[in-house]
Amino acid sequence: MIENLLKDPHKRHLLITVATAAAIIIYISGALRTVFGFDVALIAALLGGLPIYYSAISAILVGSISADLAVALAALAACAIGQYIVAAEVILIMLIGEALENFAVGRTRSAIDALLKLRARKVCVLKKGQQKIISPEEVEPGDIVIVKPGEKIPVDGKVKEGFSSVDQSPITGESIPVDQAPGD
Repeated sequence: MIENLLKDPHKRHLLITVATAAAIIIYISGALRTVFGFDVALIAALLGGLPIYYSAISAILVGSISADLAVALAALAACAIGQYIVAAEVILIMLIGEALENFAVGRTRSAIDALLKLRARKVCVLKKGQQKIISPEEVEPGDIVIVKPGEKIPVDGKVKEGFSSVDQSPITGESIPVDQAPGD
């Protein structure tokens, strides 16, 4: 169970975030102030901040400045002046921000994957009077694409002939089919 949490970087990040928050809550409540002579807030700031410190150092080594560097400097400065709880809070805020970012990016990836699954894999085009099956990437401007009832529309274009109701929900979100006619 713990192995699986540590292997997945997003779950590991979430675990670090929750552990840091728990340490801060325990510290603020007064239930535990020190562990083996070390301030609990200092431990939370140092251990919870490990991914941030690592990222900041990695960025510096490649000649880049990141938000992680600013947060790391702020946390280390707070530690240097003995404000361990402030350092832990700065780290926690950054960890929460990164967790929210990971969540949003994950949802976006899922939505894009779902859209890609809706696309047509093959296209029937009319070339030199004959129907030919090709991939959507091979369709060129000016090709005549044949779409039969119930098929997904593989590429953007105009209706040359025929009438039909088209499900445009994967593109527009509109759940009601839209009537299409020549010129549309």
